[in-house]
Amino acid sequence: MNREFGRSLVVMTIFLLIFINSASASVPWLTSPRGTDPVDYVDPFIGTRHGHTNPGAAVPFAMTTWDPVRKEQASDISYPYEYIFIEEGGRWKPADTMEIAGIRGSHFPSGSCMSDYACITIMPMFGSEVKTGPERSSRIRHETEIATPGYYAVTFDDYGIRVEVTSTMRVGLLRLTFENSGNAHILIDTHLGTGWSKIIPENNEIVGYSDVGLYRAPTGEFKGYYVVTFSKQFTSWGTYQGSTKNPGNTEVRAYNSGAWVSFPVSAGEVVYVKASISFISVEQARYNMQAEIPGWDFDGVRQQARQKWNQLLSMIRVEGGTDADKIKFYTALYHALLLPRVSSEYGKYFSAFDARVHTCDGWEFYNDFSMWDTFRALQALQIFLVPERVRDMMRSLVAMYEQGGWMPKWPNPGYSSIMIGTHGDSLVTEAYLKGITDFDVQKAYEAMVKNATQSPPPFYEARTGIEDYMTLGYCPTDRGYRESVSLTLEYAYDDWCIAQLAKALGKDNDHRYFMQRATNWRNVYNPEAPGEPGNPYKGYVQGRKSDGTWEEPFDPRGYYAYITQPNEGNPWQYTWFAPHDVQGLIDAMGKENFIGKLERLFEKSEEPSLLADNRFTEQGRVRYYWHGNEPSHHIAYLFVYAGAPWRTQYWVRNVLETRYRLGPHGLPGNDDCGQMSAWFIFSSMGFYPVCAPSLTYVIGSPIFDKITINLPSFYGQNKKFEIIVYNNSPTNIYVQSAKLNGQPLERAWLWHSEIINGGTLELWMGPNPNTNWGVSEPPPSMSSSTVSDILLSNFSLSANSISRGDILKVKVTVTNQSSRVVEKTLQLKLDGIVVDSRTVSLQPGESLPVVFNIYSHALSLGTHTIDLENFQASFVVGTPGLGSTFIIAIISVAAFIVLAFGFYVLRMKKGRRR
Repeated sequence: MNREFGRSLVVMTIFLLIFINSASASVPWLTSPRGTDPVDYVDPFIGTRHGHTNPGAAVPFAMTTWDPVRKEQASDISYPYEYIFIEEGGRWKPADTMEIAGIRGSHFPSGSCMSDYACITIMPMFGSEVKTGPERSSRIRHETEIATPGYYAVTFDDYGIRVEVTSTMRVGLLRLTFENSGNAHILIDTHLGTGWSKIIPENNEIVGYSDVGLYRAPTGEFKGYYVVTFSKQFTSWGTYQGSTKNPGNTEVRAYNSGAWVSFPVSAGEVVYVKASISFISVEQARYNMQAEIPGWDFDGVRQQARQKWNQLLSMIRVEGGTDADKIKFYTALYHALLLPRVSSEYGKYFSAFDARVHTCDGWEFYNDFSMWDTFRALQALQIFLVPERVRDMMRSLVAMYEQGGWMPKWPNPGYSSIMIGTHGDSLVTEAYLKGITDFDVQKAYEAMVKNATQSPPPFYEARTGIEDYMTLGYCPTDRGYRESVSLTLEYAYDDWCIAQLAKALGKDNDHRYFMQRATNWRNVYNPEAPGEPGNPYKGYVQGRKSDGTWEEPFDPRGYYAYITQPNEGNPWQYTWFAPHDVQGLIDAMGKENFIGKLERLFEKSEEPSLLADNRFTEQGRVRYYWHGNEPSHHIAYLFVYAGAPWRTQYWVRNVLETRYRLGPHGLPGNDDCGQMSAWFIFSSMGFYPVCAPSLTYVIGSPIFDKITINLPSFYGQNKKFEIIVYNNSPTNIYVQSAKLNGQPLERAWLWHSEIINGGTLELWMGPNPNTNWGVSEPPPSMSSSTVSDILLSNFSLSANSISRGDILKVKVTVTNQSSRVVEKTLQLKLDGIVVDSRTVSLQPGESLPVVFNIYSHALSLGTHTIDLENFQASFVVGTPGLGSTFIIAIISVAAFIVLAFGFYVLRMKKGRRR
């Protein structure tokens, strides 16, 4: 009796604690932080409605995440989890419950619309019956869910089991607490592929593989090998295929199959389940498990995951703003550091591109690159925070090319031909120009040119319509393929990227050729294309036939097959996609037309009202500005190029406020492997990479009072870039003035080197626009001439006035903004005459302080002028002070005495000789 009472007390205590925790908040998502560390502000539930994010356990860039899967996922391999909303009174609200089919060891790319692959699902059950398929699912109440970085917990109400999971890079650990005494079952589902499961009772484990998603590999060979082991010895077992169960059977190899084990449990008993996945072999999966979680220390593994996340999240510290702002910020940063995923296993990896195991000593192989999304801002963020990982990502893309013959556009895990453009061109160029050069850039360039000039094979789309594009200068609408306008626009951008890398590598002919192709966006821009009724502004991208005529009828709000499939944009949204040549776009439209159209695009957007009702903003519903899809992400920053930075400041703040929220419905669209989050991170800090390989960032309007980016040692020891914002508030959104490293900053953009060299950007904010700030120098673009290889900064004099005889120091920092080694000769002029010159040689991205000395002994008293390139300053030479005169006099007297004494001694010696 006492023993049973004790067990009952344990169970009652556990579930009372769960009830108290859940009763304190009826929803699982955060409304206030858990603590004061950055990790305490992360809410993995943000975006779980239609953002396709997951609340499961993961470490940064994890090979395998461990996610709860909705009931439908027992017969599907799309996004594992979705927080259900129900319609009530014309509005949508979160449901209280849903059904969960298990915890999946997943390789689904977070926030995407791709498929999972090589995955297994673990489903704990309780009772007399083992269930398979969707029927095994359990009802859960959202109030019992907890999600933090590296940890997820929920109660399976139908089975009376508290399920917790934590993880490492490749291994998951489940802790199961059973409410009742009876029979427990653990089912392993290899999902919809031709899976293999083998129960090994003497090892207390199940091994096997899942080949679901193998069609993603051109070789047709890709598997997720697994080992699952238990802290308690199982006493019975079986296998299944579909709904057919085979108790006592130890092995199955079939479609839609799996295995289970069973054992008795007591009320309150805790059982651990450990699972490891490998893309190489069962033996490697077992090695991964032993290397990462050799024991059963659940809390220790959970704490390690927390520490890894907190260390990485702490690279950016924000102050000011609200708790809600910080929750959104650090959750976005969390989502931005999940992908691409590590796919190598202790020095080797299996390639889906040639079905072989390769070595990668000293680096990691990465996969799941959502390039159509992430070229915009995600990689730029990762270059700041994890440049060594970006180096390995570039090595991985090169390896994919070597093994498969083509650089992919969306490897998942092999060629998927998803989305358009070949934006590996952008990723490689950006990385190389930003100083990440330790990869085979010549091989990468070879792959880029191949994608841009050759017809693709049947298994990989590459650049559809490339023959027409090279012949006509655009992809026409009447040659049997869709998306012709967006293909042309994105190919032109990618050609510009290739041109920049060609220039950096000294390939001058290629540079000229691809720069010419980079103007092809103009061939699908119709300056006479009319606006919709009531819209006075003309000029939009429009479908064009091979004979040069335009497709009719036309309405810029329309969703046409010549923009994107499936309807991911329209002419209103895609007209602005020339990020490399914004000045060219302004020239084509005219500045007033350009600004007027931008204003209308934002003012007419239906998106805020849809989101306010918790409705979807999928294609077709938003006909104007659509932040829920990536082609719109750079648009708010284009006002700066047209000399109206205050409109960028206004609309960026508007988007930050109206499109990003707390809770499962907190994202305006799919997170798309972190790009939707990366926009929020950059914009809330106050700057954004409109065209990442251009090495510039456009200044917007930060929501925090202070932002500190703690740069990694890749950029030098103890470097940080701080943004200090004065008078900041929800109403003080306009920049009044700015300083960079103490010097006035009149441009509304930054160079990449100005950030990675460390320093301080100060912004003074106010409630009204300052229409004079940031207008004199627009950011560089292809049609402008503001790009300079050499940037001079931090010009200063050691003093404004000196005494004659003193030395004046003239200091300046020289930065190589180009992608090649540059020599620069600096000539220092004093009163218009060259008095000194220095020649410096700089590596790409390198900065060097240069100091000139001016000796004032021969200078006349009064004011003198110094000129150094575009810098000019003056200083005053005065008479020596009393101290200086006295010292000079003393020295003179002393010298006279020494000379006189020497002369006297010499005379005395001569006298003795006589």
